[in-house]
Amino acid sequence: MGEWGGIQEGRIFKIWDTVPEFPNTDKAWYGLDFGFSVDPTAIVRVHLSGSDLYVDEICYQKGMVTSEIANYLKSEGYAGEPVICDSAEPKSIQDLRYYGINAIAAHKPPGSINAGIDFLKRNRVMLTARSKNIQAENRFYQWKQDKQGNFINQPRDAFNHAIDAIRYAVSLYLYQIQSETSLFVQYTEL
Repeated sequence: MGEWGGIQEGRIFKIWDTVPEFPNTDKAWYGLDFGFSVDPTAIVRVHLSGSDLYVDEICYQKGMVTSEIANYLKSEGYAGEPVICDSAEPKSIQDLRYYGINAIAAHKPPGSINAGIDFLKRNRVMLTARSKNIQAENRFYQWKQDKQGNFINQPRDAFNHAIDAIRYAVSLYLYQIQSETSLFVQYTEL
């Protein structure tokens, strides 16, 4: 019938709502999960309004080098907003800065994955209609199972590239990164 399949048992999130387009706001920022040959680079734009988190899929593509990521962001209307990136790639973050992107390493202390998941569960997540890869990930993102088949409080490392990008973006809100706190206040509503 042309609809996405998905899992039911052990799924982490309910199916998120869809909105036609991203709100017209100057209080948005980005999340970026680096990929290359096997995994895609996932870039999302987010806006938090009360307990409503709007998410727009900007990019979900394999084989991108840093200059291509920077150019892609700029072609999508990037105007200096913070881009919260996977901190496991400090060289890529530095390269993005060289290309004029306000790239910031995500704050990932122990427990940050579950904290990000909890934040997304407590808030209403609304995806833009074009966010097809995020919708697909959401349908298959699930908890790990122990040897007895019981679900444990740890997500599987699969179907999570765009979801990780969302979590990185949200880390700006959750942890108000070190000296970058003023960036959060400037780009979001408290």
